[in-house]
Amino acid sequence: MGFEAPIIAALDAVYLLEHRGYPHYGAWEFHTVGDERVCLKCRRLDGRTYTGRMIARELPYHEHASRIEIRANVHPNCRCFLTPESR
Repeated sequence: MGFEAPIIAALDAVYLLEHRGYPHYGAWEFHTVGDERVCLKCRRLDGRTYTGRMIARELPYHEHASRIEIRANVHPNCRCFLTPESR
């Protein structure tokens, strides 16, 4: 009791340091490359919107390709990516 907040704050700080200035502010949309080689798991995620911690929680192996693209890395050799959601 009462120890959860400092732990969450510490984890948030570590998370921001790990991602070197690439915070997950706003909404990000999942995309497949759209060809016949897309697996069923990624096909189901296509078009899904992720926000904030959802990316770290549900796509733990993601990598930041740039400020406007995140590689999803759902599985080995995954070609899927996320981009900021267009409004």
